[in-house]
Amino acid sequence: MKLLVTGATGLVGSHVVEEALSRGHEVRCLSRPSSDRVALAGLDAEVVWGDALDPGSLVAAARGCEAVFHVAGIYDPSAGGGERMWRLHREGTRNVVLAARAAGVARVVLTSSSITCAFGPPERPGTVDEDPEPGAAAFRGALRAYYESKRAGEAIALAAAARGEVEAVVVNPCFVLGARDPKPTSGALVLRVARARLPLVPPGGNTFVTARDCARGHLGALTRGVSGRRYLLGAWPLSYREVAEEVLARTERRARPVAIPGVALRAGARVVEAALGVAPGLGRWVEPYTLAQLGKFRAWREPELEGLLGGAAEPIGAGIGEALEWFAAHGRLRRGG
Repeated sequence: MKLLVTGATGLVGSHVVEEALSRGHEVRCLSRPSSDRVALAGLDAEVVWGDALDPGSLVAAARGCEAVFHVAGIYDPSAGGGERMWRLHREGTRNVVLAARAAGVARVVLTSSSITCAFGPPERPGTVDEDPEPGAAAFRGALRAYYESKRAGEAIALAAAARGEVEAVVVNPCFVLGARDPKPTSGALVLRVARARLPLVPPGGNTFVTARDCARGHLGALTRGVSGRRYLLGAWPLSYREVAEEVLARTERRARPVAIPGVALRAGARVVEAALGVAPGLGRWVEPYTLAQLGKFRAWREPELEGLLGGAAEPIGAGIGEALEWFAAHGRLRRGG
């Protein structure tokens, strides 16, 4: 099968490319000329120039393909970031769906986010079938724009599936850890802990999945997912402290992670919010509403995860180890921590 992958130069997209190639598929990657393609190094995939916001380039890239993975996405807390997120997540998804129809592509797999799904504590994890709005009501700023724009993209894909215009499956990855995270995105947690003399971690937690399993879930959605459905891709509900301990164990450091008290995290968020009034550019680096959310535990559950993966999920330590090795190999981290 010939597959088109947008967002192939990022953490999730590059692993989708690798997994697809390992299964014998031909892969075409849509990439902007300005994109850093280090994540695709060593992968025998075709690269074509284009952009999800350029409908013509999408149609040309999709011709001859049987399915499209629309993985491209951003979280941008900087000035104007909200508009950029809306353009890519809503207009970009619309462009991909229309291009798939025009090129005769049978199926689109849209990469959304677990943020669009209701979450809960580990003893009562959220699912795709619950209303996410009660938990999302506290979202502000960039986090709100990310949440709403991702939901809008999902709505476009699922509406097209309901009308019979194209088969569309949505996957909702949780916190993904693995190699080939050039920005970095979620791998920033691994880097911060590995580099810090005193590793400080938020008091909350999340549901983690290795990048390889996330990619396996994408391929499972292609072959086994039901059109018009959403699937969470997350395996391990863990506190940030537990993940930090795994990072430190693999770097053979004696440091112990220190959880920031929830009251201190909330106070810090208020300080940052006040500082943004004086120095708006600070929002590029830290966003108060996102900071406050780190005190919560976000647990999700996907009953059909093993079916999508074709087996049990691998331990999150595998993804952490691969992230550390990749960062070290690319000069982002000294070997041994």
